Amino acid sequence: MSEQTSVIHDIGYQRYSGPRLGRGYAVRSLYEHSLRTAFGVGRGMKSKIFPWGVVGVASLITVIIAAVSSTAGQRVISYVNLVDQMSVLIIIFLAVAAPELISRDLRAKVLPLYFARPVGRFDYVGAKFAALVASTWMAVGLPLVIVFAAVAFDADTVGDAWKEFTLLLGGLAYVLVLVLINAAVAMLVAACTGRRAFAAGGIVGVYLVTLPVSVVLSEIGTGAAQNLSGLPSPTMTGAGLRYWVTGDGPIDIGGFGWLYLLVSLVLVAGSIAVTHARYRRVDS
Repeated sequence: MSEQTSVIHDIGYQRYSGPRLGRGYAVRSLYEHSLRTAFGVGRGMKSKIFPWGVVGVASLITVIIAAVSSTAGQRVISYVNLVDQMSVLIIIFLAVAAPELISRDLRAKVLPLYFARPVGRFDYVGAKFAALVASTWMAVGLPLVIVFAAVAFDADTVGDAWKEFTLLLGGLAYVLVLVLINAAVAMLVAACTGRRAFAAGGIVGVYLVTLPVSVVLSEIGTGAAQNLSGLPSPTMTGAGLRYWVTGDGPIDIGGFGWLYLLVSLVLVAGSIAVTHARYRRVDS
């Protein structure tokens, strides 16, 4: 009986000898790729229609407002009130972007590839959430900058321009608050299904169901019930925070500002935690 021997064949593969960029680079790359995907950059024209359509509509509205403001010599609507008027555009953008960033990966079954080291499940959720927030904030924040540019250009003094800039920062901060709350909810809804149409419908459905509830409670409620009417709706919860900080807003929350803050934190942190738990069921 002859002795068996093993042979190693060199078929030309070479070991990687370059730098190990690590986990941070992988997470940043996922964030950058997701940010581009939200606007359809690097993809076909069909993927660009809806996100850039939202940006176009918002910009058109603010160009008209900027033109009127320039003619009148003063801003005709405050930045925070303008954000309230465009809150539906935030929901529409999230309904388009969240399924593209979240549901598509579920549908394509590529999550095991993402979750291979060094990217973990929390890294994935964090990068996707950051990209969703950043893209929505830019889409809705850009129109505010257009209005500011028109008003600041006609400012008589540097002091007037600086005052306008501080008001712009308040408007951008308000956009960020609304986007954080609604993006967390949108991400959770999108993570529940791999079908983008279902995810988009679910996100819009949350808005269409919760907002009327808040409006009805605001109209028929009295006292504390009216003050708490904004809590059923993520969007109105953000509006309640605005009232708490500025003393002005679409709803009167009375002395329950702390509760609106608590609910906002629970919505954001809870949605992220549940989304992370959802991905723990995905095999790596």
